[in-house]
Amino acid sequence: MNMESGEIYELEDIRGDKEIIKILIFDEVEIFFDAKLRSNNEWSLSTQKTFIFSRIPQLFFKNRSKLLGFDEILSNDKLNYHIDLPLRILRFDDITWGINGKPLNLSNNVVLPNKNVYLEAFGKKGGTQKPVLFNSSNINGFTEVELYEFASSIQNFSIEEISGIGIYRSGSKNGIPTYYLWGYHDMAGITQYGLEK
Repeated sequence: MNMESGEIYELEDIRGDKEIIKILIFDEVEIFFDAKLRSNNEWSLSTQKTFIFSRIPQLFFKNRSKLLGFDEILSNDKLNYHIDLPLRILRFDDITWGINGKPLNLSNNVVLPNKNVYLEAFGKKGGTQKPVLFNSSNINGFTEVELYEFASSIQNFSIEEISGIGIYRSGSKNGIPTYYLWGYHDMAGITQYGLEK
């Protein structure tokens, strides 16, 4: 399905309710979007500096959406949403947070091209903890090695329902991107739909 950031769709949820959404970020697995508020017809994220993205699997979206038009994402919003950053990084299915060492062959290639990031560890009962701010020592952003070291410094245990490791896009806090730590599959299970290349 061809798609572009800024496209506006009517989306029908599983209850049959419809809402107007704008595509912000997407890949072959999922879509991050903004929704129009029924109360004032404004986009819900347009004035927010701290937020969590709404998301939907591509497979569900294809069957329940209708293209309505296009509303260009303004440059200030692009900076706030960080639409150029990856949705998921450092996914490994053969290790576990805090248990059996770090991934082999981590590279010094930049995987998160941003100078700073908030990372959210998970607690012993699941859920996310208070975000922790990290600053890269690399002017181009975080390498695999650096990002893993920062993540493992705040996530030194795992829980039964998690297998593997992964870092997933969550939203933004005061204009800085936030990512949460989880397993090889994301917390919502979207990556288990078998849509990844």
